[in-house]
Amino acid sequence: MKQTIGIVYKQIRLNKGLSQDAICQNKISRTTLSRFENGKVDVSLTHFHFFLKQLDMSYDEFDFILNNYQGTVKTTILEAFFSLHSNLDTKKIKTIIKQCEAFLVSGNDWYVESILKIMKSILQLGKNAPESIDPLSQKFVEDIWYRLAAQDDWYIIDFRIINYILFHFPNEVAIQIGNEVLKRIKKYQPFRNIEPLTISIKLNMALLCLQHNKLSTSIKVSSEAIAAAKKAKRYDFLMIGLVRHGIATKNKDEINKGITLADTVGEAHFKDELLQEVFAFLPADFMD
Repeated sequence: MKQTIGIVYKQIRLNKGLSQDAICQNKISRTTLSRFENGKVDVSLTHFHFFLKQLDMSYDEFDFILNNYQGTVKTTILEAFFSLHSNLDTKKIKTIIKQCEAFLVSGNDWYVESILKIMKSILQLGKNAPESIDPLSQKFVEDIWYRLAAQDDWYIIDFRIINYILFHFPNEVAIQIGNEVLKRIKKYQPFRNIEPLTISIKLNMALLCLQHNKLSTSIKVSSEAIAAAKKAKRYDFLMIGLVRHGIATKNKDEINKGITLADTVGEAHFKDELLQEVFAFLPADFMD
């Protein structure tokens, strides 16, 4: 493996037209780089991090190239999990479940098992969570939360996991956790691609507040999510935000905008889920 890593690194360096001197810049021995590229030595994480920065390349991209321009099965599952920004996307959730189940046939993996349990729990959720969740799933997410609650800091993977397990707690507890997440994630705002996660958390908070009849808070966070979704040009977030804001304000026109948007972009499953959400909070004849 170390020979493969060095050879791949060398190929990338040569393709970019960079000499060994250009990489090392008198900060690291050229001999060290040469021996690494020829598979004769391993290098420290500090050196490898430096080498990648000299290529202007992330570790994720390098790993993708190293795997012959393909994601590993586990990487594919993680990417699908991390790109899931709404618990309404049941189609994608079911796909992730199938991927996890297929992966786990050949062995155990705690993280993939965790994703599988979280995804199955989301499918079990009714509008009055967490009563609709089976005791084993409830115990599992509570164990996750106890572990994360003990941390002084949360990181992106923690924020993503918390976002998916929020609905497994009683509303008051979930809202407190959600507020803490929004508070802590602010430090990540300059980080790339963090905005979709922040919007997703706010949309979940809007729903949680609807469930607990905290309408003013639901209106506030859904308004923020709508503005951010428009700025990011994320129609999937926008349709959810419009519907949840419309429910909180009892604005039929706004709800219809969200439903129509789902129709316009061909997201039939989103449309059905959003309509179910409307009927869960408003009278059956409200949309007539």
